Amino acid sequence: MTKKPFSLARVIALCAPLALVTSCGSNEAVQGSTININPAGLAQTTSPTTTASLVQELFTIEIRSPSGDAQIGTQLTIDTPGALYVVDTSTSPPIYTPVPATYTTTTNTNGVVTLAVDFTSPIAATGDITVLSAHSGTAYNRANVTYTCKAVAPATC
Repeated sequence: MTKKPFSLARVIALCAPLALVTSCGSNEAVQGSTININPAGLAQTTSPTTTASLVQELFTIEIRSPSGDAQIGTQLTIDTPGALYVVDTSTSPPIYTPVPATYTTTTNTNGVVTLAVDFTSPIAATGDITVLSAHSGTAYNRANVTYTCKAVAPATC
């Protein structure tokens, strides 16, 4: 029995479909994309004489390619230390569906994801706390709350 070497055409015919399948397995943002979060940041005033309060904020997240085009159907992973909800704004009133605090979803036909986050506003805090972060491929962004403590004498922050 004589062994016949594979011709170049056979190798290409066999390997090309496999290469396409492995390269198309990810729907993450293309290299150089940006993630925009609206609002990008929040400000909260705290006090040593008040109790902690629960705050709910609505966020719109979009992914844009380097040329500025919306990234439709792109995978996006969200992280939050609070409670996270996917918000369906196509209904009135909007529908809030609870999801895990680390959640992977895809952008809609406008390249957008709408979410709500519940977080606790601390007592007598000053500084920034990240309440939401989003990443897809190499793109990353976060939304912070900047806390400012204001005390009424005799209390101090």
